[in-house]
Amino acid sequence: MRLKKPKGADGRMLDSIVVFADALGTKNHLRDPKTAVDFVSKIRASSDAAAKRLAVAERLFKMMSHRWFSDCFCLSVSFQDQQGILEALKIAAQLQLEFLLNGVFLRGGVAVGLHYHSEHIDLGPALAEAAELEKVCKNPAIFLTQRLVDCLRHASSDLTDLVATCQGDGSCFLNFFPLLDPTARRTARERITTAIELVTIGANQGVDDDARKMVEGQRQKYLWLADYFNYASGAATKLQFSGGHQFCSFSCPRGADFE
Repeated sequence: MRLKKPKGADGRMLDSIVVFADALGTKNHLRDPKTAVDFVSKIRASSDAAAKRLAVAERLFKMMSHRWFSDCFCLSVSFQDQQGILEALKIAAQLQLEFLLNGVFLRGGVAVGLHYHSEHIDLGPALAEAAELEKVCKNPAIFLTQRLVDCLRHASSDLTDLVATCQGDGSCFLNFFPLLDPTARRTARERITTAIELVTIGANQGVDDDARKMVEGQRQKYLWLADYFNYASGAATKLQFSGGHQFCSFSCPRGADFE
């Protein structure tokens, strides 16, 4: 599949992979001054780790950037060919992982298309598409837009370690688990376990039915993440939690390629 710029497109807009995501539970974290301070500390640590990750990878790409504003995270990585798309998606998964290891669980969308970035501006069709997908994302993962999925179905590379699929609805998301070393795997396990335990306590302490339902909804999102962790990690390191979700590898025909 050839990626073409529309007629009249600003020359400064680059073909890019763009992520737009928010963090689960941001409003709840910021309601209490004590938890707000802890949450901001986690965001700073995550953002610093992401910046270091981008600094290492910047030699591969013409332009990369990330920024955190309000409860939202934006990442843009420009590319020139098919391999660039795959490397950009890997960077996106790595940055999602940096946040998770600091106890920040991102959910959102990742799109492919034109994007403009400057010191003060992030704008373009890809960001708009990723933001639209983020609005409907419920679970803590970075989901692929349909256009990006269609692009990847023509890839000649094995995408098993890059993209996973929800069996229930067929949605595809970035598979970060292969990026975990043993130490990071233990940390991820601890972060997910702690999140589930804390939100379970909150569900049991809800002051009314509406509050309990809201917290239970959050718990189900973390259980989705636990199911993904169990799917990707294998029987030896499974978490003792489950929401009943099933996953499988991303499937695409081999041998095709981008023009």
